[in-house]
Amino acid sequence: MLKIIARRQGMSEKNVSTFMDTIDGAVAKKDALFAQSKIRYLLRAIYAGIFLTLPTAIGILVWDVLSVDYPALGKISYALIFPIGLAMIVYLNGELATSNMMYLFTGAHRRKISWSKALTIIFICTCMNLLGAAIVGILIGHSSIAHYFNADSAIMTMINAKLDKDIWTLFIDGILANIFVNITIMGQMKMKDDIGRLLFIIAVIFLFVYGGLEHIIANFSLMSIAFFSGNNMDIMAVLINWIFAFMGNLVGGGVIMGLGYSFLNSVETGYLD
Repeated sequence: MLKIIARRQGMSEKNVSTFMDTIDGAVAKKDALFAQSKIRYLLRAIYAGIFLTLPTAIGILVWDVLSVDYPALGKISYALIFPIGLAMIVYLNGELATSNMMYLFTGAHRRKISWSKALTIIFICTCMNLLGAAIVGILIGHSSIAHYFNADSAIMTMINAKLDKDIWTLFIDGILANIFVNITIMGQMKMKDDIGRLLFIIAVIFLFVYGGLEHIIANFSLMSIAFFSGNNMDIMAVLINWIFAFMGNLVGGGVIMGLGYSFLNSVETGYLD
């Protein structure tokens, strides 16, 4: 009887550990890097902002060009190009604040990292993502393609729609956006084939981008490109957008996906194993 119980306990532990061990390992690496070499951590977060902003700019450029003759294809093309930024972050080990919300809330719930440190890393990562987006925005503002991002560009159509949302809509759209993002992050973790991972990333991120939902780092990218290309925006409306998109992302990625899946995987059978 004792042997049977031991075997069952062993099977349960194995089932629980498979997926959550991957999360735990990622949290441990983030914690260690932040503690041992903050400069390297900050650079990885800056790179994430850079990686997300570069495809954003090209996606808008393609949208504007296609919209001249094929208006219906413009937004679709942008929504297909934008996910390349997340793929760059995943494959090149950038530190994205919105995926860190899932990782670090899970880690804090599982007592792999303190809540105070988890929130500190998320906040600092968010600021460095903004810096990365601003760096690309400045470069684009002085580039040969800056003239595309004028007041008539799709970028301003999108930004104005975002800035016109009330705070409740911003918050809800932020929740939904980061559910999609972390479905992508968690789903691709289960895949070993790189082509499959890439297609999964593009497919799921397409959904939130085409839906016009509020992802704080994507908004950093859009607004940095527009601002440094010479467009005027209501700074207070921009700050309100960022605050409530961030709060929504924190709930969607941290609470719903992070704490939710941590709870599901704390029972005897791992939910994703």
